[in-house]
Amino acid sequence: MKKANRLSIFIVGAVVIMAIMIALVGTCIFRWETETVYAEPGHTHDDITFVAWENNNALPDSAGNYYLTQDVTISSAWSAPSGTTNLCLNGFGIKQTGYDCVINVGSGITLNIYDCSDKVHYFDIDSTNKYATNIDETEGSGRNSFTGGYITGGNQQEGAGIHVVNGTVNMYGGNIIGNRGDDEGNGGGVLIGEEWDEYQDANGSFNLYGGSISYNYNNAGAGVYVFYKSTFTLNGGSVDHNHGGWAGGIFAHGNVNISSGTVANNTVNGGTAGICAFGHDEDNTNYVIISGGSIINNTSPTAGVGGIEAPVRLSGNPIISNNTANGNPSNLKVGDTAIGIVGSLANTQKIGITLASNTGVFTSGWNTYMPTIDPANYFVSDGEHEIVAIGGEVYVHDHDYGDL
Repeated sequence: MKKANRLSIFIVGAVVIMAIMIALVGTCIFRWETETVYAEPGHTHDDITFVAWENNNALPDSAGNYYLTQDVTISSAWSAPSGTTNLCLNGFGIKQTGYDCVINVGSGITLNIYDCSDKVHYFDIDSTNKYATNIDETEGSGRNSFTGGYITGGNQQEGAGIHVVNGTVNMYGGNIIGNRGDDEGNGGGVLIGEEWDEYQDANGSFNLYGGSISYNYNNAGAGVYVFYKSTFTLNGGSVDHNHGGWAGGIFAHGNVNISSGTVANNTVNGGTAGICAFGHDEDNTNYVIISGGSIINNTSPTAGVGGIEAPVRLSGNPIISNNTANGNPSNLKVGDTAIGIVGSLANTQKIGITLASNTGVFTSGWNTYMPTIDPANYFVSDGEHEIVAIGGEVYVHDHDYGDL
């Protein structure tokens, strides 16, 4: 009887062990030293089964679901294959050593980028153009650090890190870091679309849900450059510590949508540090649409703009604060196009306003969404002026109201 009981216990134990092993099949697990890393995509893609990519000098040429098992070094751009590819960086790097971008995403192609590692990497900062360089695992005095997988080493004038033309990139994790252009280029970390004079129908979309675009350099859009008909969406993650000649974090002739995430600590030699955008055609229909997220701590050393210079549509609870130009507050500069109020505001930190005309009306739609609310609860002048509601819209105005 005892033998029978022991046999039964043995069989049950074996079944349990087999069930656990089966549950782990398809989950990419490996160790370096004593750390275990799980390459699971997370978010809404946690049912995807990834397979190991074990080549250290090339990337896949057919669509699929892959995770890196080591750094991959390339000397020319990887063109993402036709279809949809899910790529988990898994704490490792894709390193470009040639004069090229790192990744091209072409027409009809979708690339989803994940990362599932908190592995620490260290880097130096180029003394002139402030992009990350010498990325490795060596800790040292004065070195900076980041965690997770990364895409680095892109070195070309137009779109050094990832270039998207008529395709789509969804980024859920990882870092686009240490890519650079030159004093006349566009898009250090990411370039979306093409030059409109030559490619009127070219477009693309880049959706950032997690991870970072950081420590890249180019003249305009050191972090992200958005061409005509293209779209950049920030719904998590960050565009940070990018350095531009005259446009630092994001430059756009296309569409920018910000609902979450951060644009922070970007710098320029002179111009707009955070977000700079201009309409691309006669009707100036493209806007920076902001319903959340943070645009903070961006700095221009000259009398440019620290935070945002763009036609803006506002709602929700955005934080736009602590941006400076020439040492003075410079958060949201309003030019010829008034800020469109497209929903109720709920921001608890006041948004600093500067008008190109110094004083005057700067909203459209206030009377529709917030007619009984004092706008001074939501806005503050970055100069020595007052915020007042007159005739249903909001003004930056001198203390003397007699000319209204």
